[in-house]
Amino acid sequence: MKAIVLAAGEGKRMRPLTANRPKVLLPAGPEPLIHRLLRQLAAAGVHDITIVTHYKAEVVRASVKDGKEWGLRVTYADQGAARGTGHAVASAKPPHDEAFLVLNGDVWLPEGALAKIVQGGPRTLAVARVPNPQDFGVFVLRNGKAESVVEKSATPPSDLANAGVYHCPPGFGALVEHLKPSVRGELELTDALNEDFAKQHWDVVEVADWLDVGRPWDLLAAAERALAELPERRVGRIEQGATLHGKVIVEEGAIVKAGAYVEGPVYVGRNVTVGPNCYLRPGTVLLEDAKVGNGVEIKASLLMEGAHVAHLSYVGDSVLGQRVNFGAGTLVANLRHDGKTVRVMQEGVRVDSRRRKLGVICGDDVHTGINTSLNVGVMLPAGGSTGPGEIVMSSRV
Repeated sequence: MKAIVLAAGEGKRMRPLTANRPKVLLPAGPEPLIHRLLRQLAAAGVHDITIVTHYKAEVVRASVKDGKEWGLRVTYADQGAARGTGHAVASAKPPHDEAFLVLNGDVWLPEGALAKIVQGGPRTLAVARVPNPQDFGVFVLRNGKAESVVEKSATPPSDLANAGVYHCPPGFGALVEHLKPSVRGELELTDALNEDFAKQHWDVVEVADWLDVGRPWDLLAAAERALAELPERRVGRIEQGATLHGKVIVEEGAIVKAGAYVEGPVYVGRNVTVGPNCYLRPGTVLLEDAKVGNGVEIKASLLMEGAHVAHLSYVGDSVLGQRVNFGAGTLVANLRHDGKTVRVMQEGVRVDSRRRKLGVICGDDVHTGINTSLNVGVMLPAGGSTGPGEIVMSSRV
């Protein structure tokens, strides 16, 4: 069976984390979103994959290559100018006489969900029950089957969000290739779905723990879910005098030094240095070559490759991009005193994170001066910096 993975978008709502890579390569815990999906496709018995790319296409190709790492055959199609999800699927030249899968490359699916959709056969799709359906396209069901899909609406007809996975029947490729522009001027995959629903309603697979990774802080939720799935594994070096409680994964080449106190679930990636004399709290994910040093406390945060928090700092509920370097004494606030959810200023728009605790989002190569204080919900652009003793109250993106 063939699968088409949509990975062409820039991920504007994920800025500043997408300055140097497309959203599909952001980490969902220890692995990038698209790597996780490819692994799950292989497990579901789907091995012929076309990835539709455009923004930073060369970065995707360099990361995925030919797919042999997962036992897949991966080819690529470039969407070019973004003209909608239907246009993206058409760019992959879907088969006309065979069933095929279509999936968004930026969704987090629990293990086994893709296999259920494959096993469901053609005309099966994924839905997820959400508390905020106005933020999603939603499906309307009749007798347990999907009869229509409605794009984002202030008054959504259901709470069953479109989870972005479709097992398309033979002939669906022709529908996609003959789409007409919607009222938004785009070629919409959902228009092809509604056209096929008129012939036959589709079966649905309701996916628990599905996550639409739409904003930077959603990576924290993805990391939490990934940690819950991972088995404990400790193959790195753990010095005498280090204390590890609960599920702690320590990968090859990592070192946990004396005086470190690690309270799982925590992931310590390849060649990571932890300690001495630091505290890692639950929900922390440290990717390859990250460093957490003396007198540092990290709580429920994601440090990407090469990020360093090396001296006397506190980081909570935060996402640090690649090669971020926090100067000694950098402190992150992660809780509003009034108990309300943290609102984030992103590109001039104030967005409710719906999180009671949220620290900072730092793009790649951010550097802070010593004794910097960062307020809740602050976002710093890739390559940004602060001066010694600086207090940053609002986002700079």
